[in-house]
Amino acid sequence: MIATVVGDLRWDASLSGAAAGVALASAVEGPDALQRWRVREALWRAGYPYPVYSAAFWTTEFNAPPPADLITWVSQRDERDDLGVVRARGAEQDHWVVLAARPRVSLDALPRTLPEGGTLVLPPNPGFTWAAGDPDGAVTTGPLGGGARVPMATGGEWLLQIRDPAGVAASALVYVDMPLPEERLLEPGTAATPGDAVMHQIERIRDLWELPMLDTDPLLEAAAKGWQDDPERDPNGLTVGLGFEGTPVSWRCSAASVPDCLDQVVWEPATRAAFIDPEHTSIGLAITTGNRIAITGFIGTPLSP
Repeated sequence: MIATVVGDLRWDASLSGAAAGVALASAVEGPDALQRWRVREALWRAGYPYPVYSAAFWTTEFNAPPPADLITWVSQRDERDDLGVVRARGAEQDHWVVLAARPRVSLDALPRTLPEGGTLVLPPNPGFTWAAGDPDGAVTTGPLGGGARVPMATGGEWLLQIRDPAGVAASALVYVDMPLPEERLLEPGTAATPGDAVMHQIERIRDLWELPMLDTDPLLEAAAKGWQDDPERDPNGLTVGLGFEGTPVSWRCSAASVPDCLDQVVWEPATRAAFIDPEHTSIGLAITTGNRIAITGFIGTPLSP
């Protein structure tokens, strides 16, 4: 059935593994399983590093033919695309999930795990750069034109990102001297207010790294509010003289939900590093709601008295 749907296009096993994860969730949660952060979670678990540009979900009666909209969706793809297409069989219904990605960088097969002191070898990709965030919150970068060898001397989770002028071309997590974790980074929001939801997600991230919760700092809150009110301002200038070591890390996002918003932030090496840096103890947030939620934040380390 899948082969009939895909035809001569490229069905990718890892991407279809991610689609299967989404399909299992959709059987319970419906179309909410297609939220960006859930798809990203499924991509991580399946080991597929390239960004998905299209995702869709359909439910049909058990053993029914593929829906017409699915056939139309497939007809709009081309030979450059990787396709993830699965049909999850339920007792009374079939759940179809399709994902499409268009890789523009070639990374060969990335390892999911490495021994401590191991080296991640990246093939040459002219015009691209790499960034790697280590388990302690430090970020290293370099060009990828002649390939790269990224030493991973610290045990724990490393976030790798590949970029070009068009944006993020690939993201992957590599686990050094540790098994693949079972916990997901984000989770559905159940908090009473958007502010509580944001802090709950950040607290969860800190808990996974066994770090204490960040303290809310009124000066960083004021800086976040100033940057949110005037997005053209230099965020670094807003924190000068506030009594923090170095420059607090600034970030912002906008999405339909809190998890989708933070998904944009925690998959960036620099801002993910800010959340898990044990030296950072303070946070300031400004949040607006409406059709979308917008979050502006600073994270930093106060100067010692």
